Amino acid sequence: DDKNEERKYISVKQESYIRSLAQKEYDEKICRILDKRIRKLTSFLDGGRYEEIYNLYAGLPDGKKKFIVPVELTPDEYAQHWMNEEYRAKPFLESDVSNYYNSLGNRMRSKSEIIIADTLTTMNIPYRYECALLLEDGRVIYPDFTILRKSDRKIVYLEHLGMMDDPVYAENALQRISLYEQNGIFPGDQLILLHETSTHPLNVREAER
Repeated sequence: DDKNEERKYISVKQESYIRSLAQKEYDEKICRILDKRIRKLTSFLDGGRYEEIYNLYAGLPDGKKKFIVPVELTPDEYAQHWMNEEYRAKPFLESDVSNYYNSLGNRMRSKSEIIIADTLTTMNIPYRYECALLLEDGRVIYPDFTILRKSDRKIVYLEHLGMMDDPVYAENALQRISLYEQNGIFPGDQLILLHETSTHPLNVREAER
């Protein structure tokens, strides 16, 4: 009793109350155990988990490096390897009159996509332009940008929705987003969405953010 601090036995008839108290005591102890484990895992996962492995190879003489295949590439080495791989890109049709090129000389379909591509390049973010993505039902789509997040090597897709003031385009865009979601790719996780209208065009600052 909190008021007079008297103690008394709980009646056996109060089984649900006994059950809740027993469960509470158990849960509190489990939480303490799990908290310790979480702290250990967090400590392991936070920065430097591969540093010793990277540094071992990086510290070798160049003459010796060429004879060794490292067990783990650094993020930059992995990114370079990923960018050098050939991939299936969406072809330009002869009827396509777009004549836009980004700072690397790669042809693109719009000025806004050039802004995005050059922003990614400036920020040293690896990407592939209109790389084929095989969906679960066997269909193939071409996300505007397929991005490699170097920190954990996660693939992220970026779609630029360029004419959202056009009702037909907007409806198609919603269907496209729904298609991603049906394949386990969700906005805010593995899908980035940029959008613009004729009165609110995309600019470099927005792309950087």
